[in-house]
Amino acid sequence: MALSKPAEFLQGLVLTYLERLNSRPIRTKSITSCIIASLGNITLQNIAGAKMIDQDSVVAFGLFGLLFGGPVPHFFYESLESTFPENSSKMVFLKFGIERLLFTPFYQFLSLYVLSRFEGKSHED
Repeated sequence: MALSKPAEFLQGLVLTYLERLNSRPIRTKSITSCIIASLGNITLQNIAGAKMIDQDSVVAFGLFGLLFGGPVPHFFYESLESTFPENSSKMVFLKFGIERLLFTPFYQFLSLYVLSRFEGKSHED
């Protein structure tokens, strides 16, 4: 069964994305995170009823995605897998605990702090 033109186009995009993800994972994840964070910020501003898009906020979210949203999780999960390569139930539970109890709070703090700094807010704000 032949695919329609839009389906072929989407299939081509997905295949290209997966190839890039395999050949240049950090760059691909960073760019993807930048795009998703920027579009998410624009969408949120529209839903919130903003009369004008706050471009500083969009840039802040995009920069965060580009500089932190791709590389930080990539290196964390890569190091977690190399440190604990076994996938027994015990190891999966341990990796889950490390991710939830150590990485997630750190990453949440990093996200909030860096985003506020990128938006131009000081420590006093």
